[in-house]
Amino acid sequence: MWQSDAVFPFLFLTLVQFLGIATVFIIRCVSRNGTQNWHQPIFFLVMIAVGCASLLALGYDSSCGISCGAVLSLMAVGGTIDLSPLDPVADF
Repeated sequence: MWQSDAVFPFLFLTLVQFLGIATVFIIRCVSRNGTQNWHQPIFFLVMIAVGCASLLALGYDSSCGISCGAVLSLMAVGGTIDLSPLDPVADF
């Protein structure tokens, strides 16, 4: 049966997960352009929010617990991996 008190945590956790995934993609696209590092604090704050949402999901015994942990892991890898070439070819 549908429970109204379980809808808000589920929607909140889902929203935080989408925010975390969107932040990874946006930050990776912005960092390729060589702009300033203004995006690092934003990424860090969203990563903290996803971590808190993971703990909240575990506390509520929500079905979002595994996916919150997966998004947190994706953010950790997406924020640290460097896909740029190691040895750029010099232009002659």
